[in-house]
Amino acid sequence: MLFDVFICHASEDKEDLVRPLVNYLSEQNLAVWYDEFSMSVGDSLRRSIDKGLSKSRFGIVVLSPDFLKKGWAQRELDGLVARQVSGNHQIILPVWHNISVEEIMEYSPPLADTLATNSSNGIEQVCKDLLKAIKPEQSPLIIARDILIKHGVQPPLISDEWWLDLAQMAESYSIGMHNYSWTFPLPGEFERGEKRAENLAWAAMQWDWSSFAESEKINHTTHPELVLEFIQDFPGLGGICVQNPEYLACYAPQLTIPGLGGDFEAVFEEKLGALISDEKTKSMKTIDRKPPLCVKEYALRHPTFGNFHPWEIADFVVSGRMGRHNPQSLGDFEYLIWLLADDSSWMPERVKHFIAEGVAQRGLINMSRGSRLHLDGPFIEELYRVSASNKGRDFKFSKKVVQDLKQIVEWTLVDLESSTPTEIVYERMMEWGVVEAYTRHQRWIRDRRRGL
Repeated sequence: MLFDVFICHASEDKEDLVRPLVNYLSEQNLAVWYDEFSMSVGDSLRRSIDKGLSKSRFGIVVLSPDFLKKGWAQRELDGLVARQVSGNHQIILPVWHNISVEEIMEYSPPLADTLATNSSNGIEQVCKDLLKAIKPEQSPLIIARDILIKHGVQPPLISDEWWLDLAQMAESYSIGMHNYSWTFPLPGEFERGEKRAENLAWAAMQWDWSSFAESEKINHTTHPELVLEFIQDFPGLGGICVQNPEYLACYAPQLTIPGLGGDFEAVFEEKLGALISDEKTKSMKTIDRKPPLCVKEYALRHPTFGNFHPWEIADFVVSGRMGRHNPQSLGDFEYLIWLLADDSSWMPERVKHFIAEGVAQRGLINMSRGSRLHLDGPFIEELYRVSASNKGRDFKFSKKVVQDLKQIVEWTLVDLESSTPTEIVYERMMEWGVVEAYTRHQRWIRDRRRGL
C-alpha cells in the first residue's frame, strides 16, 4: 500500500496533537502512515518505518522538545531529508509543537528556514495548513478521489496505474465514444481542475457499473426488478439515470413500460408528455404516415406506441439509438424466441405481441448471430422464396419446413438456457402469426418500392 503522508513524531506528543491530527487527516480521505494502525503485531519496527518513509508522498514532522531528544526520530527525519534532496521537491511538512525557533535553529537550521505550521494556532488550523500542501487546489486526481469516496467508492491510491486507465476511459466518454453499455454523458467539458476531476470520478463509477452490466448481461431481457436492483446497488447510477432517462430507455427499454419503471415511473411519464417527435412531415415510420406521437425512447409507454410501425420500435428495443450503445446480447431471432418463451412472462402481453411482430418484420430471416442457426434449411429457403416473389407468394408450412423450424427453435431455446418446451414456443409462433407478420412486411416493402 502507498500513503499520502507519513507522520514522524515523538510518542509524548501522541495524545495532545498527533492522534487528533491523524483522525482529521483520515476524515479528509488521506492514507496516513501512523504506527497505531499502520503496523500489526509481529511487524518489524524498522522495516515498517522504512516502508512508510519510502512509500509516502509527504512526511509530517512534529517538531517538539521531546522529538529533539529522540535518536530514532532523527533517523526518520534524515530519511525524509534524503528523499527531499534527491527528488528536488518539498516533501517535509514541519509542525512546530511547544517549541521555539531558537531551539529548532540549534537542532537544524534548514528546518528552521522551512515554512511550518504551529500547534499554538489550534489543531484545525494546523490541519488546514497541511491540507493546502497535501491537497493543492485544482489537483484533479485528489478531488476525483474525494468525490468517489463521498459516493461510497474506495479507489486505489493516486500513484496506482488505475488512474491512468481511468483518464483514458474518461476522455473516450467525453467525446461520445460509448463503446460500453450503461454509460452516460459526463457532467461537463473535459477541462482541467475541478471539472476534470468531476469527469474522472463519474467515469470511474461508470466503469464500475458498466463492467458489472456487461458481465451479468443487464440488458433488454433482464427482469425489471433486477434492473432496478442493479441501479440501486451502484453509487451515482440512480441519479444519472434520472438526469438522462433517454439513455436509460436505451439500456433497459422494459422500464418504460407502464408499471415496470419503479422509481422512474414519474420521470418517464413526464418525458412522454413533454417530448413529442420533431418530425413535421409525413413519415414512413408510422402506421398513419403522420408524424409520430412521441419519440422512440418512450413509445412502449404510449397507448398506441406513438403510432410507430412495430419494426421501428423493435429496432430500437433490440439495437438502441444511433450513437447510444445498447447491450445487444441477443440477435433478432434469439430475441423473438425469448419473447415467445416463458422467460418473458413478466412483460405485458400487449407489449410483447407488438415487439414480437416488429422483430419478425425486421429480422425473422436474420439468424446469422447464432452459430447453429443454419441459413440453408427448408425454413430459411421458404422465407427467401416469399421475399423474392413479385406476386405476393404465401408462406407454405410444409412438413419439412415445420420440422426445420422446430429444430431451429429448439437449438435457440438451448442457447437461451430456457426451460420452455419447443412445442409451446412453436404453437405461440403460429398463434401470434409471426411468419405472417414477416410476409406482410415483405409485401409492404415491395408496394412501397412500386410507389403503391
